Amino acid sequence: CGVNLDNAAPTTSINQLIHNYNQSQHASKQLRPLSQEELLAGILVEFEMLYKEFCECGYESFLDVYYKRWLHSDQIVTLENHDNRKARILGINNFGYLRALTLDTNDTVTLQPDGNRFDIMKGMISKKL
Repeated sequence: CGVNLDNAAPTTSINQLIHNYNQSQHASKQLRPLSQEELLAGILVEFEMLYKEFCECGYESFLDVYYKRWLHSDQIVTLENHDNRKARILGINNFGYLRALTLDTNDTVTLQPDGNRFDIMKGMISKKL
């Protein structure tokens, strides 16, 4: 996990995106590549603002933005450790655990992230081995 600033492989780097943008015919203003120091400074400034908000307001102030970018809202999954029951993902609880509603009984199930794995391609949540 990390941010690719300069490396051409294995993923696209931020500076490659800047270069591609500058080469495009739509680039009216040329952007300069970012240095490692500029990237880190930008991340730390943003983190400081978010941390201050978290300390003052708690995690609830982040939930709207979190759920807007989250892939799993209302996703139907199979709960392998609960007799392969189908469930709809509701979100997360106050402790960061995944909450799901079983489709057959409308029971709310709480899934601990450290004890489960999520296969997004199969829509299946199962216990880690």
